[in-house]
Amino acid sequence: MVIAAAVLLFIASFLGTFEEEEGGGDSPTAWDDGNLLVSVFLLGVIGAALIAVGRAQQPARKVAGLDLGQLGVGFAIASALSALFKMFDLAGFVDFEGSLGNSGPDAGAGMMLALIAALVLAGAAIATNMVPALKAPLMG
Repeated sequence: MVIAAAVLLFIASFLGTFEEEEGGGDSPTAWDDGNLLVSVFLLGVIGAALIAVGRAQQPARKVAGLDLGQLGVGFAIASALSALFKMFDLAGFVDFEGSLGNSGPDAGAGMMLALIAALVLAGAAIATNMVPALKAPLMG
């Protein structure tokens, strides 16, 4: 579940983050906004990778006193919160005063899909530690 949500998050990074009402040119992707790319997409994918690697290793490695799964859960939650907060500030990296009127841009397919994927990722990451069937190691 965690890996599937991370793949969905990666795919969403290539879709438009917001759409102009006037239907102008190309809408920017997450790869055009470095802050969005790191705080939502890469943080979520890295968190999912840490959870998967932490479950694959039997003697859990620790980083700063936390095992890799716990660190991955923190990354997944941070990714979900960043995606949620970005929905309220879609055009934060571009100056849109006057260019789109008073309404501002609408969320694009990439941003909506990213929010859903990040919330699923965070929920699955938390459930991994609570549900016994999801706690099982991946190999062995």
